[in-house]
Amino acid sequence: NARKADALWVAAAAGNAACVGALLATGRVVIDARGPQSKTPLAAACERGHLAAARVASGCVRARRGRQTRARSARR
Repeated sequence: NARKADALWVAAAAGNAACVGALLATGRVVIDARGPQSKTPLAAACERGHLAAARVASGCVRARRGRQTRARSARR
């Protein structure tokens, strides 16, 4: 959903870690969605020095990568 992706980007850029976490917990936003200037929510949070929001976003990225790796291993 584009609106939720926009909300995620705005929350990350503003440093609102609780909102970032809540949006990601819904499972209905894409962490890689690009916002203004083609930046991801994680990049926006890092760029602005919002470490708490960046940690929440990066935790989601790491968890997703782990699931993808396990899925690939299971297919082999």
